[in-house]
Amino acid sequence: MRQLTIDNPTQQQNLDRLQPLIDDRIAVFEENIVLTRQGGAAAINARPAARRQQIRDLAANIRTVVGEMEVEEQRLLTERRRQTDLSAQQTIESITYGFPIYCLLLGIIGYTLSRNISRPLHRISDVADRVGEGNLDVRIPLYEGRQDEIGVLAKTFNDMIDRLQQTTDRGEAQNWLKSNLAELSRILQGRRDRLAVSQRILSEIAPLVGAQHGVFLYAGCGS
Repeated sequence: MRQLTIDNPTQQQNLDRLQPLIDDRIAVFEENIVLTRQGGAAAINARPAARRQQIRDLAANIRTVVGEMEVEEQRLLTERRRQTDLSAQQTIESITYGFPIYCLLLGIIGYTLSRNISRPLHRISDVADRVGEGNLDVRIPLYEGRQDEIGVLAKTFNDMIDRLQQTTDRGEAQNWLKSNLAELSRILQGRRDRLAVSQRILSEIAPLVGAQHGVFLYAGCGS
């Protein structure tokens, strides 16, 4: 009993009061056994009135202490039930009022992630598709102030497109020069008249470079 009520000082005090009363009651039982052996029930009934009253008071005291212990246990049971009901009510209120707040927070987090991550990644994907189709004039909008992975990725991707554009421009220029030189060589093949050659070269080159006028200078022999 003491172990079961070790966390309840009131019950421990009641047990301290009850223990000597129980000891006295056991002593009365032993006394009854001795008297019964000596003279039977007549010997028990022959006790002095004061002793009988003492035994009655002892029984009453035991009942009083036990009753107080029962009242204390009932009080504790009621308190625990009240705490359990309060805890259940708080849980219900937390679910009732907290669930919409949780949903709102999740919505805000989802919107933030969509705005700061999903949309930039979608734009980068669109630009990558257009570059794959051969359009090197597109660029990813740089996100000012962003030093995270998205900002670094956008800058790196734009740098890559710039390098690819430069490489493509150099290749196209070289191809343009080679093809026009080959065409010019074919046109001039077998020609020896310097005036005709000069006029033919200017007529071919001037449109290619967007020139309105052209002059061919050559050193003559003698004069």
